[in-house]
Amino acid sequence: MQVNEQGEWVLQEADLHLIATGTGILGTGGGGSPGKALLKACMQLQRWGGSGRGFATPHRVSGE
Repeated sequence: MQVNEQGEWVLQEADLHLIATGTGILGTGGGGSPGKALLKACMQLQRWGGSGRGFATPHRVSGE
């Protein structure tokens, strides 16, 4: 995962695959496979242009 000049996390498709793998391993409480959510997330990323999407880190969000 990369961080852009605004201090945002930039998620790319490879990151989504790694997150899905981790949720599949750690998600022992049921809920099914993360495959459908991964597909939807990858499709949304492609709609946004496919070059990654910036997300604010928790410390950048105001606590108010």
